Amino acid sequence: MRTGQTGRGRFPHVAEYGRNGSPILLLHGLGAAGSIWEPVARLLAPHLRVLAPDLLGFGRSPWPDVQYTVDDHLAALERTLEERGLNKGLLDVAGHSMGAVLAAEFAARHPERVGRLTLISLPYFQSEGDVRNIAARLGLLARLTVGDHWGAKAACGLMCAFRPLLIFLAPILAPRLPSVVAQDALRHNFTSYSRSLQNVVVRHRLADTLSALAGRSVMLIHGETDRVVPIENVRPLAQRFLSFEIRVLPDTGHLLPIEQPVSLSRLLTR
Repeated sequence: MRTGQTGRGRFPHVAEYGRNGSPILLLHGLGAAGSIWEPVARLLAPHLRVLAPDLLGFGRSPWPDVQYTVDDHLAALERTLEERGLNKGLLDVAGHSMGAVLAAEFAARHPERVGRLTLISLPYFQSEGDVRNIAARLGLLARLTVGDHWGAKAACGLMCAFRPLLIFLAPILAPRLPSVVAQDALRHNFTSYSRSLQNVVVRHRLADTLSALAGRSVMLIHGETDRVVPIENVRPLAQRFLSFEIRVLPDTGHLLPIEQPVSLSRLLTR
């Protein structure tokens, strides 16, 4: 594995695995970083050239004071692809959770540049109210953040003040996660997190994006026991768009790149 720039420079940070085969771009979800893809990326590396960037405002990528719209995130991805010489050729794209929204939008805007498109744990909701109801069931902080409540900003500010200590303690506080994933989950600020949540997940018209993909092959992969985005939200998409294929992984929740790396790597290389 080799990594890209790690400072607050012009280009997002990106981890690259393997140098042979066709390229595949792996996009992570909200509050995570490219490290969540590491188990999958290592399995793909013998066959593909794998790029797992930290999205703008997360991980070791720059944290600018922008709105973190879909346009902002895709512009940063374009810079990453340009830096790696992949701004014109064909590549496969897979996204997890919020990264699936960005993957879908990238494919809708650049259909000639995307080969296989895979949307994992796609955060598809019928309305903003639906998002808020789901968040309410996930806990107080999630409910406050999706409601853009001042309490969420205060809590995040407190966490930011103790970020070095929390990063050190992250493997202990979140023992079920790989250490690097637990630590990277703290590498963002309230601006990048809350604005990405509002502008990419809550307010973005994902239904319009999916309609633009009608007719092309799209694989949807979802966990059967996903509490963040219930499988019932996504199943109808495969009926509405006949070119969409859905694969449901049993006894699996929302974090498929960690919970099911072998299954994902097989589906991405089939």
